[in-house]
Amino acid sequence: MQGFFIGDTLSSACNYARIILNHDFNKEKRAVHSIEFSAEEKSVIVNKINRYFTQELAQEIEQFDAEFLLEFFSKSIGPYYYNRGLHDAQRILESKLDSITESFYELEKTTELSR
Repeated sequence: MQGFFIGDTLSSACNYARIILNHDFNKEKRAVHSIEFSAEEKSVIVNKINRYFTQELAQEIEQFDAEFLLEFFSKSIGPYYYNRGLHDAQRILESKLDSITESFYELEKTTELSR
């Protein structure tokens, strides 16, 4: 009869979590949805764009132009930030899972069936 170790179960769970994180899901499910901001968020961002052009570039731009730039950057560059956030979150989760696994091994008591 083989011994049962909590670490075995946790290790399996951690490995399963890693498989899920690295699994290649359907493109439709993984597709980055368009980045949309609330009216309040959009207003704040557009004001920041206007301020940047005025203060840093000494150029006045119209509200429409600032909104157009926001839309352009959201569609063109936003997915890069989105993907970076996903990768960063994945690294954090993997680190936490490793830490939890180590904690269980530290708690494990030595028996004649220990590894």
